[in-house]
Amino acid sequence: MACKRFHHLLVANYVPPCAILSADGQPLFMVDAVNSRNCNYNLAEDPAGAHNHVTVQLQNENEPLIRHDVERIAGSYGGIFSPGAK
Repeated sequence: MACKRFHHLLVANYVPPCAILSADGQPLFMVDAVNSRNCNYNLAEDPAGAHNHVTVQLQNENEPLIRHDVERIAGSYGGIFSPGAK
């Protein structure tokens, strides 16, 4: 039985930026820990991100999703990587 996905996690191997792409494939929220910045893009209406500003609400909605999904992946591999681990 297939489950409905509300978002997709986009990550690269050994590269800090992570992103959440909405299920409809339009809003993309990206966290770049190296450069200490977040970006928000509406891929259908404003793919360059000129008019999409990151708000506190967007951060509060998306950063926990990214953290949760990355930690689930890390758990599948024995916790090799865990954000915030000391």
